Amino acid sequence: MDEILFAAKHVLNGYLFFPSDILNSISGLANLGESATPSHTLTAREISVLSYLIKGFKNKEIAQVLFISSKTVSTYKTRIMAKLGVKSVIEMANYVTKNNLL
Repeated sequence: MDEILFAAKHVLNGYLFFPSDILNSISGLANLGESATPSHTLTAREISVLSYLIKGFKNKEIAQVLFISSKTVSTYKTRIMAKLGVKSVIEMANYVTKNNLL
């Protein structure tokens, strides 16, 4: 019940919520930033944006799905690329694939 209340509060505040069992199954993503750049990790929102980017979604499409502006998506994209040390979405997808993160 505590997890349901926690989730409801976060969703109402505009955040995504993933049940703990799902997060445990994708635990490789939680350390995504650490393996690329020490002391940096990807946030939950950056992970969400990353998953859409490597599936080929455009910034505008991601913005619509996540209810944020396309400029915000662009900012997340820039941050993700910096944290992973890549220069393109293709390199980002290769990084994720190479490290079996999705």
